[in-house]
Amino acid sequence: MFFFAFLGFCFAMTPEQIKDYIAQNSENIAQLQGTPSKIYASLPPLLYMLYALDPAKISGSNFEWNDYERPYAKKEVQEQPVVGGFFGQGKIPNVEMLLRLNPDLILVNASSRNTKKMSEVFGSIKKPMLYLSATKLEDYLDGFEILGEVTGKQERAARLINYAKESLNLTAQIEEYIRKNNLQKVKFTTRRVATG
Repeated sequence: MFFFAFLGFCFAMTPEQIKDYIAQNSENIAQLQGTPSKIYASLPPLLYMLYALDPAKISGSNFEWNDYERPYAKKEVQEQPVVGGFFGQGKIPNVEMLLRLNPDLILVNASSRNTKKMSEVFGSIKKPMLYLSATKLEDYLDGFEILGEVTGKQERAARLINYAKESLNLTAQIEEYIRKNNLQKVKFTTRRVATG
């Protein structure tokens, strides 16, 4: 129980912290009038974060859903036009498609903030952009809280945060059990095998 309470303390942001984060990690955010109804996420982890929070707000996808993902993704999300994103060698979003979709807000990976490729693509668009990290599960806690505030989905964000905290707590308990009992951790890898 102590660990779970500790997680709650570590990852809760005050309204002032959220406001400060948005002010320091955004561009053209003053143009955002009210709650955004159309949001483009420039990387798969940010798209997954937005999907978990509110799939109806997704405006364009950054990849085509594959056969393994389609049964789990809502049809209206799968039917979004593929804009592309900042992943893979030499990949950039299709600016013309992005302009046609006209999202109210663009989510960008925080580590891409000052990269030449990002500024070349989004520099001329002048749309509100919010920089979020989505590398570790812990990043999602703050990301959900910030995005929940921006989108007006604070209640849904709180449920997702609680679920993530429970997952982190369970992981910590398992790791502690393994350590206390001097057990060996199991490691596994997966790889796709070509068929045919």
